[in-house]
Amino acid sequence: MKYANIIGAFYAQPWAVLPAKLAEIRAFLRIKAAGGDIDPQEIEAVAGSRRSDGVQMIGRVAVLPIMGVISQRVGMMERASGGVSTEEIGQTLDSLVADKQVKTIVMAFDSPGGSVAGLPELAAKIRAARDQKRIVGLADPMAASAAYWLISQASEIVVTPSGQVGSIGVISAHDDMTAAMEQAGIKTTLIASAPHKAELYPENVLSEEAKADLQAKVNQYHAMFVADIAKGRGITETNINKNFGGGRVLLAKDALSAGMVDRIMSAEQLITRLSATSEGERNSRARYVGLVESGIL
Repeated sequence: MKYANIIGAFYAQPWAVLPAKLAEIRAFLRIKAAGGDIDPQEIEAVAGSRRSDGVQMIGRVAVLPIMGVISQRVGMMERASGGVSTEEIGQTLDSLVADKQVKTIVMAFDSPGGSVAGLPELAAKIRAARDQKRIVGLADPMAASAAYWLISQASEIVVTPSGQVGSIGVISAHDDMTAAMEQAGIKTTLIASAPHKAELYPENVLSEEAKADLQAKVNQYHAMFVADIAKGRGITETNINKNFGGGRVLLAKDALSAGMVDRIMSAEQLITRLSATSEGERNSRARYVGLVESGIL
């Protein structure tokens, strides 16, 4: 099987991502494993429609774009599609916090979420950084699942009028390929040194014991997810579980009513509000409009 390591990594970890996006990633991997070719534009559609082109300085406001599927380290699919890694975000955040010219950091999200790996560590880093500088999270237009895990650690959360946030939860997948392989006349024998080593392979039927173990891991990551939101937002976990969508994304007005965000405004309005007054503000605003029109932001 081609890309066996990548496919193995996919099934070995839970995901904090929109279910529809998880299905797209699975379909992508199946095609690649079968030796199929996918157009680069199709790959880009799987992980994110826009690329993270680096930090943009607007006056003393640093805009850090976080777009596409989030993973701990950027691999084949993420690199091809403009996805982003928690390690890279953390390194960039460190440099912006240390930069005396930066007054405010805007973490601009357009992401359906991603892998849970690296999220608690980056969430803690963002939460600590906001004690040193103002960090504003912007959902433009989406901060879902892993992206909301991270944006919830900002000093303030802003969502665009057409934006959405949420999808709080963790999901995992297992493909039972036994019937398809039997029909194709293929019988795989897995040799493992430990009783549970091969239990998640698609060549096996998922046992109730293996399913229970997966469920326990998903629940643990969910608990970490909710605990970090509670710390970042300064609210109770009960409030989150009751009012934050139960795994669904919420549109801007509903998210504001639920306390998931602090205000609704466009990205341009946010940058104008954060920028310096008078001439500096006008220059900053003009530059931001230019960046938007050029497709950088």
